[in-house]
Order: sequence, then structure tokens, then C-alpha cells
Amino acid sequence: MILLRMKQRYLPDILHIEKLSFSIPWSEKSFKQEIFNPGSHPYVVMGESGKSKIRIALGYIILNTVLDEGYIVNLAVLPQMRHKGIGKSLVTYILEQAKKLNLSFVSLEVRTSNKPAINLYESLGFECLGTRKDYYSNPKEDAVIMTKIIKDVQQ
Repeated sequence: MILLRMKQRYLPDILHIEKLSFSIPWSEKSFKQEIFNPGSHPYVVMGESGKSKIRIALGYIILNTVLDEGYIVNLAVLPQMRHKGIGKSLVTYILEQAKKLNLSFVSLEVRTSNKPAINLYESLGFECLGTRKDYYSNPKEDAVIMTKIIKDVQQ
């Protein structure tokens, strides 16, 4: 597996993962905007597909930055590749980037029912800071706001 900056040529694989992962998937246009947005840090994990050894995207993550704030706005892993450490590797890499970018914190929203993701984020030092009522639709569900402090703003 190799982690690379997201490029347009990876979009067919990324869109496939997105459609398998979310009831309201992002559009190709949304991903293209992130690829070319200077405040966006989109990355993809590439791996080989079975016996064919064709390189495919296994997962991706997008961090948006505003001033000294970081927001993970999208993260997904190919369903058959989940629970193999790919999501953890992606989030860990983004946290390393956040330190290099001198961010104060990284925050995200996650469905309250997505216990595996919540457990992953907690294992990496994220804390639940609140909820957003009815944040998600299809199905309607609250979001847990999770944040990890990267640097103490009083330093």
C-alpha cells in the first residue's frame, strides 16, 4: 500500500468507494474541487487488486484547513478492505500533516451509529465535544462532533 496525494486519475475508484460508503455520495465535481482547492489536503491509499496486481484506490481522506483549524470532511475505505488499518493509517497521516501545518485542532462529524469510526477516532485521541441534531439525512441521524487538539493555542 502507498499513500499519495489525490489526483483526478484516481476519481473512478474514489467515486466507487464513495457510492459504496455513503447514502448521499459526493459528486465527481466535489472531489475535483477538493483536488484543486489550496486549502484542501486530499490523500488516497493505493493498493493492488487481487491476483491481477492492478493498482486501485483502497481508501481516501480529505482535510480542509481554515487559518489554524483542520476539518476532516470526507473519509472512506473500500468495504472489503475495512478493519485492516487503512482508515487508521489515513487519519494518522492527516494528524501528522496537521502538526506540520501548525494547526490548533482537527475536527470532524460522524454518525452517532458509526461505532467503529467513533472507536477509531477515540483511539487516536479525538474527543466527543457535542452533537449536531439531525445532521445527516437518508437516514436522518445526529452527528457526533469529534476533535483532537494538535497544539495548545496558549503556547
